This record gives sequence, C-alpha cells and structure tokens, in this order.
Amino acid sequence: VATCAEALEGDLARGVSAGAEYVKVLGAPAESPDAAAEVEAVTAVLADQLVDPLVSRLAHVIDNTEDTSPDGSELVGRIRAVHREWRGERLTEVADDLAHFAFNRGVLAATPPDASLSWVVDFGGLPCPDAEDNNLAGGVRAGDEYPTGHVCPPAHPGCRCVLVPQPSDS
Repeated sequence: VATCAEALEGDLARGVSAGAEYVKVLGAPAESPDAAAEVEAVTAVLADQLVDPLVSRLAHVIDNTEDTSPDGSELVGRIRAVHREWRGERLTEVADDLAHFAFNRGVLAATPPDASLSWVVDFGGLPCPDAEDNNLAGGVRAGDEYPTGHVCPPAHPGCRCVLVPQPSDS
C-alpha cells in the first residue's frame, strides 16, 4: 500500500488542488487545503479498493491450483493471468475512482466549515440510489455526512458525482 501511495502521491495532490481551484472558479469562499492530509485520506482507501482484493484473488488462485508441472509453471501462469487482469482492468477503474475522490476531497477541504455543499448526481454514469439520496439532502455543511454516511463522492466504484459549494445566505 505504501509503495502504491508513494507512486500516486503527486497525481493525487494535483487532483486535490484541482478540486480546491474549482471552488475558487465558482466564486465560492475558499480555503487553502492541507494537500498532504487530503492525499493521505485518499490513499487510505488503496488497501480496500486495490491491494486487499488483489491479495485475496492471488491467495484464492494459489490455494485452488493443483500444479502438477515439474517447474510450477501452471501456478506461475495463473498468477500472471491475475496480474494482467488487474493491471488491464481493475487498476484503471481504481485509478479513476481515486482521481475523482481526490478532486472531491479538494472541494471539501477548500470549502469553509460553515459553508454548505450539494452532492450533484452524474446522471450519465452508473445509476445509484445512494447518490440520489445524498442529492435530495440539499446543502450539507462541509465535512458533515450525507444521508448515506459519505462526506464526499464517490459513493461507489464508478461514481462520478461531484460536490458543489452552495451560495451563502448572507
């Protein structure tokens, strides 16, 4: 996990910065986020979304492969196939989700604590009742949980919803 986090640190920091800049472009009051803390929050999900599932899948292959080849080539071939699958399919999905999460963490971090954010549903993406529930909540104070318990998107893999600062009442 640490190796993955280190490799992604710069890109995730740029995602956080882009989210913070988005708040400024919208003309909403904005604060400077602690990029390192936000990147740490994003990389905390690496174990759940990438590393643990990969280790579990590899363990399953190892435990369920009866390799009768004298050099272990059957097992090695299956392990390579799992790595190819993850590198070609799962890694791209997780990278997209992490980039999106970093952007929304930047929006959240740049929004003053007394301001509100709305969860805007991406109707072009995967249907998600959770995202729609969060949207129906209207403006939620920055850092507070939405009805589903999330503080920012994504609500599920492939979620492309965004947080949008609400105009102040003053």
